[in-house]
Amino acid sequence: MFTTPFYSATYHTYEVLTFLLTRPLTYLPTYLHIQMEPSTTPQKQKNLSRDSRLKVQTLREIGWTYFKIAEHLKITLRQVQYACSMRLTPQKKRCERKAIIDAESLQMLVEFVCASTENRQMSYKQIP
Repeated sequence: MFTTPFYSATYHTYEVLTFLLTRPLTYLPTYLHIQMEPSTTPQKQKNLSRDSRLKVQTLREIGWTYFKIAEHLKITLRQVQYACSMRLTPQKKRCERKAIIDAESLQMLVEFVCASTENRQMSYKQIP
């Protein structure tokens, strides 16, 4: 019917597979067993310390490439990218409460309260 090399190779492979699948597993020659290789899934790397990030940024400033830095420090390329794009230490903006009384008024209040025993015992509402 078909005499193309592709067809005959495909048909031959089909015959071999059919033959092997109809036999018990112990019949398969040892060279047909697939050797399982260790997983190539990368393991999660530890976060870089502040000193490591400083090394990465220093090497980057002197002109090293990301790949060369990663090889030299034995870290992932992504860790190098992250260290170069972020600050050394996280900077959080503090939300401080605004002072109700300024420093000058506070100093006057402290002097008034410390001036006498009567002033120390006054309630907040009685202070002029």
